[in-house]
Amino acid sequence: MSILSAARNQRNPLLAQNIYDRIQPYLKDEKIYATSATVLLANTYALAGDSTTASMIRMKMNQSGLKKLAGLSWTVVNGKIVVSRKKKKKQILVTKKLFFNLEISCT
Repeated sequence: MSILSAARNQRNPLLAQNIYDRIQPYLKDEKIYATSATVLLANTYALAGDSTTASMIRMKMNQSGLKKLAGLSWTVVNGKIVVSRKKKKKQILVTKKLFFNLEISCT
C-alpha cells in the first residue's frame, strides 16, 4: 500500500495502475484494503489530471459495493485527545481516560 501511496504522491498513474494490478489478487478477501487501494488509484488518476479514468474507477467501486470509510485522525490539545472525523466535519473531545490502552504521552 505504501508503494501505491508513493505513486500517488509522484502523480504517476501508470506506476499506480501497475502496482494496483499486482496487489489486487491479494486483496479479494480484504474489503478494507481493497477499498483503500482503489481510492488511492482513483486519486492518483485525478491528481494526474485524468478525471475520466478516476470517475470510472470510483463508479466501479460503488457498483461493487466497496465504500470509503470515514477518515479519522487525532492529536493531543491541552492534555485532551481531540478526535476529528473527516466525513462528519466535527471534532470530539475525549479525555485521556478513554485511551488508557494507548501507549501515548499526553503531557
